[in-house]
Amino acid sequence: MRGFCAPRASRLSGVLVLPRLRSAVVKGSHLAYAVAGLAALIVAFGLSRNGARVATGDPIRIAFAGPVTGPSGEDGQSAVNAIELVFERANAAGGVGGRPLELVTFDDRNDAELARARAPRIAEDRSIVAVIGHNYSTCSMAAGEVYRERGVPAVSTAATNVAVTRDNPWYFRVIFNDRVQGRSLVLYAHDVLGAERFGIIHETERYGAYLAEVMAQQAPRVGIELVRSWAYDPAAANLDSTLARIVREALEPAAPGLLVLAVQPSAGAKLVKLLRDGGYAGVIVASDTLASQAFIDALSVYPEERARPGFYSDGVYASTPFLFDVGGKDADRFSRLYLRRYGRPPTWYAAFAADAATVLIEAMRRRGISPVPDTIKDDRAALRDSLAGIDALEPVHGITGANWFDTIGDMDKPVPMARFVRQELVSAWSQLELLPYVEDLDDLDDAHDPERVTFHDGDAYYRKHVARVGLLARKMTAVDFDAGTFDIDFDLWFRDNGVDDLEDVEFTNAVEPVVLGEPEEELYDAGVRYRRYRVEGTFRADTLDAGYGGHTIAISLRHRLRTSEDLVLAVDQLGMGLDSNAARERRLARASSILPSHSRWTITDLMVFEEDVDEPALGHPAYITGVRPVRSFSQLTIAASLGPRGTRIADLVPAAALPLLFTFSLLASLALMAVSKTRHPKLGWAVQSVVAVVMLAAAEPVVGNWILANWGAYYTRELPRLFGALWWLLPAVLLNLAVARFVWAPAEGRSGFPVPSVLRYSVAVVIYVLAFFGVIAFVYDYRLTGLLATSGVLAMVFGLAVQLNITNLFAGVALNMERPFRVGDWIMIHGPTPDPASSVIGMVTDINWRTTRLQTADDTVIVIPNGSISEKTVTNFMSPTEMSRFELYFTVDQSVEPDRAIAVMREAVYSIAGAERDGPLADPEPTVRINKTTENGIEYVIRYRIVPRDVSPLKARHTINESVIRHLHASGIQLATPRRRIEEASAPDRTTDA
Repeated sequence: MRGFCAPRASRLSGVLVLPRLRSAVVKGSHLAYAVAGLAALIVAFGLSRNGARVATGDPIRIAFAGPVTGPSGEDGQSAVNAIELVFERANAAGGVGGRPLELVTFDDRNDAELARARAPRIAEDRSIVAVIGHNYSTCSMAAGEVYRERGVPAVSTAATNVAVTRDNPWYFRVIFNDRVQGRSLVLYAHDVLGAERFGIIHETERYGAYLAEVMAQQAPRVGIELVRSWAYDPAAANLDSTLARIVREALEPAAPGLLVLAVQPSAGAKLVKLLRDGGYAGVIVASDTLASQAFIDALSVYPEERARPGFYSDGVYASTPFLFDVGGKDADRFSRLYLRRYGRPPTWYAAFAADAATVLIEAMRRRGISPVPDTIKDDRAALRDSLAGIDALEPVHGITGANWFDTIGDMDKPVPMARFVRQELVSAWSQLELLPYVEDLDDLDDAHDPERVTFHDGDAYYRKHVARVGLLARKMTAVDFDAGTFDIDFDLWFRDNGVDDLEDVEFTNAVEPVVLGEPEEELYDAGVRYRRYRVEGTFRADTLDAGYGGHTIAISLRHRLRTSEDLVLAVDQLGMGLDSNAARERRLARASSILPSHSRWTITDLMVFEEDVDEPALGHPAYITGVRPVRSFSQLTIAASLGPRGTRIADLVPAAALPLLFTFSLLASLALMAVSKTRHPKLGWAVQSVVAVVMLAAAEPVVGNWILANWGAYYTRELPRLFGALWWLLPAVLLNLAVARFVWAPAEGRSGFPVPSVLRYSVAVVIYVLAFFGVIAFVYDYRLTGLLATSGVLAMVFGLAVQLNITNLFAGVALNMERPFRVGDWIMIHGPTPDPASSVIGMVTDINWRTTRLQTADDTVIVIPNGSISEKTVTNFMSPTEMSRFELYFTVDQSVEPDRAIAVMREAVYSIAGAERDGPLADPEPTVRINKTTENGIEYVIRYRIVPRDVSPLKARHTINESVIRHLHASGIQLATPRRRIEEASAPDRTTDA
């Protein structure tokens, strides 16, 4: 019986061999991991360099000097916010020469003396290469003396007095000067507002005094009478009484019907309130200082303005350096970014501060300037020269348009006019535009109306119309990005002050021409005409760049005939509810609700902007002789960016960090593949799954944007589907890996044998086939009915062919997982009857995935399919303990005394107790009992225990049988024999009656 231990030793040796085989496989895979890791590094490095060139090293410091606190602190803070946005974007793109940009803020509170005190600190700081600021002209001139002496280049964003840049080669500005502004104010008052007489209220500081001087000089040239000019000292103790006196005089019957205010915001708010409260019926026109948040804040201290925004400010005209409603695509992008970041729309201060920062960055890049403290003097001089070299031939394009400097550091920028409506600045209904190369009406082309042309000092000016346009979508019935179209139903409205044929517009991205027809609503209110149309049509999608993974839907329209020199379509921001962050968020939420309910897209952002678009002149005589034979139209675009529904991992990470996240997760995934098999496989699988998901989430935008930037949008068309398929494949890979880690590996450890390849492959095929069906159905939107029918037939054929093998394999999996018996256990596989004679008894010598091997007592090996075992009752003689109890039954004639029979049987069993005799265990000792009486005799039961590992159950059964029979015979006791009763039956009577 000792030989039965051999299979257990074989099993142990098999366990020892299996890790050695795995070790060899792991060592052999090190080279593959190394090659894969090297390839991953190369790919990740390339994507990182193209995806994000984050600046590092010592920062290049630029100072901002302006009002960060105080009455004008809001305007200065908006400039700081804008510069930080520009620096942030520049640093994400590699900064300047690979070094990041850093902003250093100096608060001058719009105080000239404070500005003069701040300037030396800036100049002495050898880490600062340039200054953006100051806001007030007085501050700029006071600090400019220091900058000129110390050689510090400065760019002003708001100082308009001509003396700022005059005789100071170190000072530049990105805004118009007061000579241009003063002349524009007088021209607008006369040519557009129709004033024949006007008055000026101005401060005695250099800003207001110079502006009043320019307007006084310009008035007689234009043909408008300057009735009176009032001046006041802003630092005077009796300022309020002085302003009240000026207003009383301005309200006299002989007072002019138009007043120009060349004042600062605080005084301007007081003057406007006094004039409105006094019943002034004329037109109020302000200089650029009142086109500011500081002016609105100063007015908002009055209860009337707070209770009804615009109570005092509505209708006030103001010259403004920039208007976002006609600012163009870049201005809209900047405005949306600023609004999301800071919660309120940007002011023109922010726009010009952003352009000043952009100009400085470009000037350093063009000359390769990388300033350091040791050479800061030369670096500042080189930067000044680079700024002076930015001319009209090579301008720097920014939010406010093309930026370039003339010989004195000024910039040729127009002076737009705006009106306050509900405390917001919107474009005035008419704008004056200089017409170059026009000396008289004979030089005028067909695109301009002669009645809107005026001549002053040999220059021709044209009154260009502005119409405000708004749109509100009702419902989007279909979106098909594969076909590149969408169907939409929307309301379109126009507000203007009498533009002819305004409804003759063309939708430039409509699939079929859209005709407006009759308006659904039309009315006139205070000289303003309002018309609303209901529009339905099919439009082309993705006409705007949405970046990788997104789409855009847009409606673009322009006038069919009138060019941008004649008509500008401005964004109706107030009418569309885009004047604040909260309003914009509400509009965004509503916009998403118009998408079809089954759409997997959601609207992530709204874009509304006006821009000039050029079209071929098509031989038109008015344009064929120009420098560029094109016609320029004002085109308004209302668009929305769409992204997938739900939150993606990539949305939670800054775009600049995605390449680094992809690189890290890729390397971590490769490392875990090599390590997690041998150390903590379950934890390794969980970590590897998370890392793989992060890697794939980061890979899609990184790869997509890289292809988009280097090859173009055409090559990204199928990329979303590719990654969609990968999102189905990745769970399949992870699930297959989990089966290997949590099912196959433990089963191999328990059995000592590798899982059959056919079983591994079968489970893997099922997992990957399900993933394949997912890709077909959800990525490619293909109906699975036909595919499932075909695959079902194939599965039936395959299943019938390998039915038995599959049954045995899965039964083997169940046996190895449940482990009802082990190698070395004695078991009995029951037959059709409870009689052990019809059963198979043997010791388990092998359990593999298809069969189980038993070695019987007569050294015969029986191979039983696992499928058969799974259908039978199995008795494990060695579970739950290795000791098992057995029973034998003997029937003795009733004539034998029971005590005698029991004693003889007990002696027979005791005489062979012990494994060395192939008998039962002596402890616990065997027992003999009467089981029952029968007609044949008395039936006795012998109960005994053995350890099947040491004694075969069949051998013990034989030994006990032989000993009991021998002892019974020796004692003269015979086993009972079956008794038969024979009875004679009488024959039936076969006679019949005659």
